[in-house]
Amino acid sequence: MEGDPESSGVESCHVCNLLEELFIEDDKVFKEFDPNDFKRTPTDCPLHKPVISWLYETFYKYAEELARRGASRLQSRGWYTISFSRAPGRLPQAAFVDYKHRPQRWYDLFLIGSNSEHDQSISCQQIFDSKWINLQVARQWLDTCLNKHQSKCQTSFNIPSCSPAFVVDTELDCLIPGKQGLQYVALSYRWGTRDSFKTSTSTIPNITTPGGLSRYNDSIPLTVRHTMHLVRELGERYLWVDSLCLISDDKQHMSEQLQLMGSVYAGAKLTIVATDGDAWDGILGIQGVSGPRELRNVFPWLNGRKIIVRDNPSLSGHASSGSEYFQRGWTYQEYFLSQRRLIFAKRQVHWSCFCATCHEDDAEAGQDVDDDNRRSKYTRIPSILSGQPSFGELELLMGEYVVRDLTHPEDALPGVTGLLTFLGHTFNGGFQCGLPETWFDAALMWNCDFWGSQPSGYVPTPYLKQRKLTGPRQSSLPGAILPSWSYISWKMNYLRLLDDEEDYQLPRLLTTATSRAKHITIPVTTWFSHDAPESLDKRRIDSFPNRDYTDAEDSKYLIQGWVKEKLDPVKHFEDGPKFTSEKSEWEAPDRHVYHHPALPNKYFWRPFSILTLDRANKDTKQHQYISCRTKRGWFHARSLGFGDFVCPSSLTELGMDTHVALANKSGIICGWLQLSSQSDAKRFPTTRTESLGDMVSDIKYKSDYYSSDEVSDSNELDNKGPSNKDTDCLGDIESSSNDSESKEIVPTFKLDVEIVAICHRKRSNPGGLVTGRAAGGNEFYGVLWIEWDGGVAHRKGCGYVEKTMWDAYDLEEIDLVLG
Repeated sequence: MEGDPESSGVESCHVCNLLEELFIEDDKVFKEFDPNDFKRTPTDCPLHKPVISWLYETFYKYAEELARRGASRLQSRGWYTISFSRAPGRLPQAAFVDYKHRPQRWYDLFLIGSNSEHDQSISCQQIFDSKWINLQVARQWLDTCLNKHQSKCQTSFNIPSCSPAFVVDTELDCLIPGKQGLQYVALSYRWGTRDSFKTSTSTIPNITTPGGLSRYNDSIPLTVRHTMHLVRELGERYLWVDSLCLISDDKQHMSEQLQLMGSVYAGAKLTIVATDGDAWDGILGIQGVSGPRELRNVFPWLNGRKIIVRDNPSLSGHASSGSEYFQRGWTYQEYFLSQRRLIFAKRQVHWSCFCATCHEDDAEAGQDVDDDNRRSKYTRIPSILSGQPSFGELELLMGEYVVRDLTHPEDALPGVTGLLTFLGHTFNGGFQCGLPETWFDAALMWNCDFWGSQPSGYVPTPYLKQRKLTGPRQSSLPGAILPSWSYISWKMNYLRLLDDEEDYQLPRLLTTATSRAKHITIPVTTWFSHDAPESLDKRRIDSFPNRDYTDAEDSKYLIQGWVKEKLDPVKHFEDGPKFTSEKSEWEAPDRHVYHHPALPNKYFWRPFSILTLDRANKDTKQHQYISCRTKRGWFHARSLGFGDFVCPSSLTELGMDTHVALANKSGIICGWLQLSSQSDAKRFPTTRTESLGDMVSDIKYKSDYYSSDEVSDSNELDNKGPSNKDTDCLGDIESSSNDSESKEIVPTFKLDVEIVAICHRKRSNPGGLVTGRAAGGNEFYGVLWIEWDGGVAHRKGCGYVEKTMWDAYDLEEIDLVLG
């Protein structure tokens, strides 16, 4: 360091020495420096101080944004310290940790600019310009994907191909008609609020002649103009961008083309994604076209090198630190359905395809990106991509959509039609307003995770926000409906769907699961969809019928490629569970398991039909209303308070957070509800007493100690309407009775709600596979709380009622119409 002006006094700087040590390549040692290591650090060191200051500034900005939006997991300044570490074969990392030393946010660090063959530090590519984007790297990414990934990244998601009405010819600077087989690049971006040029019937003659677009340069947004240059730099010619390729004042044209948005992006050779700002902010850092970018995360270091602190963009609508691009509804399917993406975010360029995710500052940028350590988000939906339905993966996909905003809320369904078309090839039968028809009964029980295991740094949402019509539109799109029974019509964080439905109600053996309980949903009614509440033209929804499996069906499935083998705990379970002598009602009597080559490394208690991607997708008309014949009852309800969320273990295992307890006239708790809106929550009395927690934790269902006849006799609640005679009954808390067997404390319930049955829900512990717990299960009815507006009911909440209590209740058959 001697003689280096940048290293003046650095030899004695403890932090600089520690950081330099982290950059020395060593694949065998894990190094970590505790925050206490920095207590004896000089505060005025000219080298490490800018790095540390930037890290703290960036992290606190992130933490304060979370606090502003209501996050409870990240606290204010003073709660966090910084820790540096490097795992073998990985880049050094700076992590902010809380007072329990739990990491909250990570930043990669690496060096650039070293040309010395004696330099053993981990170094990025040698050419990295903090002012100008390296477009050569982008071209290398595209070439690698096209030539090496080939068919892995050449899919159109089984969405029917289309030819856009127009594309931009970037060489002739004009629009030309699209044609089948024409390769083009698409642009995905955010419009913003400033007026800009949009193609109209009056401008078509001008902009379809060579050089015609240049006449409107001043009103064409910067992002569009910069993208036209990028297309040429990447060796491509044609570009599709909505503001130029859609005729904005032709309603029929707009309706037809907007329905093809999924196909347009799925069919693009490449999609350029501009996430920094809106259409008029442009793409900085394109030399000779736009102004230089300013990267604040690049810092001078020893021996003429520079440190880059990677602050990669969040590519999710959930993360509060993400770009506003990822908070808009229409951009979701544009982004997801694109085969390859060149992403401009945080003033740098990034790459994402089916096989890889790369960054401009990556040490291996532009090289072979077919690396398991850098696989893209598509590895999170392997079943869907292979043609097998998965509620868990559907929850992942749709959960990221319903958290987003739409300028026109009624665009919620049209804005995701392309994605649903793709999913319809996996969920045979298609979708009705976002709900898969094959498991429609289970899908109607969608709910929201309010207090569950949410990732640190993500913003919890106390209640859902219903999307409502904004009034007349300039152009009306098919499917612009917002039924209360579909999650598409609600904005929420952490959408939850019922588990295991994708296995055709078969108990699947998970090789690494700690609990192998099985949940199944059994229909209790038949559903129909229709355009009007009293329509006679109804379409039956063919939900999959649950039924008992017989071993005689083995031969049919074995022909389809299933392999049957004797259950071997060592082979089929990594943890080798102990078995009880009791068996589940679903377990094979001779303890065989099945596997199929289309579902590698998975074993099942039962075989089922393997779906293929080459079948035609069902084009299902979307309807505002659904109806059925079902049973209803009136129950007392009382809130436990948002901060006092409690739930018996049996319902916790069913996987739903709840706000409200349901009880019969005697005050015996028999069910629970999750509410959707905060205004509805305020309607329920709240119990806040010291004994409440004890009451719920020690709750006994009345069916545990009463016969069915006794339950029926004690239930005097009129199910044809809420009872008014007990509105002021009892105090806040009192004993349920003098019965020596029933000593629990129950809350007083003062609000009556109308509850309808949706499905029958079972939970089984197949084969007693959880050590120490016998086989068997709990049974509930999935229910909705509804309120009527004229002849149409609206969903207000969902939950469960214990089966024996429901069956013993004085219920009424009704014709239910949900809208």
